[in-house]
Amino acid sequence: MKRVFTFLFLALAINVVAEGRDTLVPGERFASYLQEQGEYYRAITEYLRLLQEYPENPRNLDWRTNILACYQQAGETDDALQWASRWISLGESFASGKSQSVLYPVKLALDGGRYDFVFAMRARGVQLQDSLDSCQLQRGYAIALAARGVAREIDSLVAVQKNWMPRFSADLKAAAHVRQKSPGLGRLFSVFPGGGYLYAGKPATATASLVIISLLSFGMYESIRNDQAALAIGMGIFNFAWYTGSIYVSAKLVDQWNQREKRSVIVRLKQYF
Repeated sequence: MKRVFTFLFLALAINVVAEGRDTLVPGERFASYLQEQGEYYRAITEYLRLLQEYPENPRNLDWRTNILACYQQAGETDDALQWASRWISLGESFASGKSQSVLYPVKLALDGGRYDFVFAMRARGVQLQDSLDSCQLQRGYAIALAARGVAREIDSLVAVQKNWMPRFSADLKAAAHVRQKSPGLGRLFSVFPGGGYLYAGKPATATASLVIISLLSFGMYESIRNDQAALAIGMGIFNFAWYTGSIYVSAKLVDQWNQREKRSVIVRLKQYF
């Protein structure tokens, strides 16, 4: 019996060693070590060497994903996306368990506002064989559409995608039709002092502007009544500059309000990816 257990142990050990040789190639452990130590560019060089020397190795996609991670960890998101754009082929299909090679750069693109990369992956017809991962990729594309404000195409996607979470579909529709204010109306309301600021969601600024313009106008009136022409002219110039400036600033504040509202819904959508 002792000999039998010894034989089984040796057989298992030989099998483990053989599997290790199949999965780990010379230099792979060193590349991983460099990445763990923060030597990202040296790790990239090692992974590139592995890709060149072992192009048919089953861990090829893992090395590519590690290169993406190294670029991202080094703070070079644009370089990571450029690298992904080079090696993800037209119409390429990714087996189950290998989807991160696509989902990872898509997430980087969404987080960095690089929606052009997401649209490029869509245009290339990249396929994920895992149904859940494929659904996630579709959600990423929908989020990019929402960020670009393409409402009609979003409505079409929501109608077709029956396997999306109801909350995601609802938030996506809300993002596609997010309430936006008109900068033109902001200028129009500014005809009444403080009205543009109030429309832009700045009640305190609106009140301050109304008070300042009112005080300046009263000062002008009193200066004219007391024959202080120079003082009246000075106050008039300052009042006019403040009044016309508030019209311009109100429109800018409306734009900022729109961007802030849109950004908040996109941040909420990204939680689903």
